[in-house]
Amino acid sequence: MKEILKRVNLKSILIIISLFLFGLCAVSFGVLYVEKSGIEFIKNNKFLIKIAVVIVVSLTTIISYLFSQNDDSFILKATLSFLILASLLTFGLYFIKVSGLENKIDSVDSLRRYILSYGHLVIPVFMVLQFLQVIILPIPSAILLGAGIALFGTFWGALLSYISIVSASIIAFIIGRKFGVKAVGWLIGKNSLKKGLNLIKGKDKVFLTFMLIFPFFPDDLLCFMAGLTTVSYEYFLIIISLTRLLNVGFLVLFLSGKFLQFYTWWGVAILLIFFALTVIICIYIYKNGENIEKNVKKVFKRKNGKNYTSRRFK
Repeated sequence: MKEILKRVNLKSILIIISLFLFGLCAVSFGVLYVEKSGIEFIKNNKFLIKIAVVIVVSLTTIISYLFSQNDDSFILKATLSFLILASLLTFGLYFIKVSGLENKIDSVDSLRRYILSYGHLVIPVFMVLQFLQVIILPIPSAILLGAGIALFGTFWGALLSYISIVSASIIAFIIGRKFGVKAVGWLIGKNSLKKGLNLIKGKDKVFLTFMLIFPFFPDDLLCFMAGLTTVSYEYFLIIISLTRLLNVGFLVLFLSGKFLQFYTWWGVAILLIFFALTVIICIYIYKNGENIEKNVKKVFKRKNGKNYTSRRFK
């Protein structure tokens, strides 16, 4: 009994220490970033934003502490997750600011000059940036691809980008599969996650394919989320290779000015129609996804489908 009490007390102490450390980290780096930020809105409202950061993080930390005695509490898990993400985000923003990278990713030309500064390492540096853009870096893919085209030409810029993006997407999928289930299961509960996965069971492949093709969905985040589904490694590899090829090709055409110009009135109108069509197709897939997937099975054999979730939660 004494050993159990010691373990419980040690666990509670570690949770409390973690809460305050992550809270302190989020506040510190958040305030430091606001102080050094060059964004006009932040510069004009520094004091109010600093106060808001301190209040939000402090309240979250206090709420987490109040529920820290019950480590199965959803509120504790949600607030702790928020503090961890907030500390990582504020640290990342501050690092990008003080390293000077923030001023080098706002345009194709400035990013091109930044990559060129690495001399003979220009190709690996570009590919690493393109890889990290999928995983963590807040660099718009269009700007990075544009810099690649300016550096290496259309074909090689697109090819190097494609290889890096596909590689990063596969890594994101593996991370989601290895750690995502445990993380989401811990946050919302294994039973809730199983119920959620069952809602899309039989439709996950066609849903994933559809969302990766259409531009309105966060395709980088989808790669992580795909790891939670019943989609096999083989299917993901095939579909991500094809959809990323379409995405890169579309961006190349857009950057070259040979495709739809969205800044015109007719371009906006077509974009709105395209968005409405996306919503309609999404609803149709939700209602008829199982039948569509049955046809997909004729081409791609489903592996680990029926028992995937049960194996993950044994």
